[in-house]
Amino acid sequence: MTVLTLQAQTIQEIMTHNPVTIGLEATLHEVAARMMDVRIGALPVLDADGFPAGIITQADIVRHEREHTRYSIGEWEVSETLIDSDTPEGRSLHVESGQFTTVEEIMTPWLWRVYPDTPMRAAIDLMLEKQIHHVCVTDKMGYVVGMVSTIDILKNLV
Repeated sequence: MTVLTLQAQTIQEIMTHNPVTIGLEATLHEVAARMMDVRIGALPVLDADGFPAGIITQADIVRHEREHTRYSIGEWEVSETLIDSDTPEGRSLHVESGQFTTVEEIMTPWLWRVYPDTPMRAAIDLMLEKQIHHVCVTDKMGYVVGMVSTIDILKNLV
């Protein structure tokens, strides 16, 4: 049996410094594009003063889309048309989506925080207990200085 060991002792050693963030008023499409552009699965959401207001994850987006997207063919009523293309039958396909939905509407309105000097074991225990894949790293004043994901932890195993 192979035993894996964490190389890092504290969060600071593995965190992503100065992570990409997003504001409360950003749209669902903006957050999805930002996640795709930088290939990440979660973004800390900052309020107007730069403090964390929550987190938005791929799971939040999927949940919202599953609950709020309706597809229809023909003359079914939809509130917002994202796609309007002619089908072979001459009818239109309409997709109701959250193109005007803001991050604030669908984000998780809290996030689990750790400090840069938090021991790795404590952060892993928190992530296991809360069943989360991302923790926000804040300084003592509460500003976001980093992010840690389960991938960051796995990459640190030797």
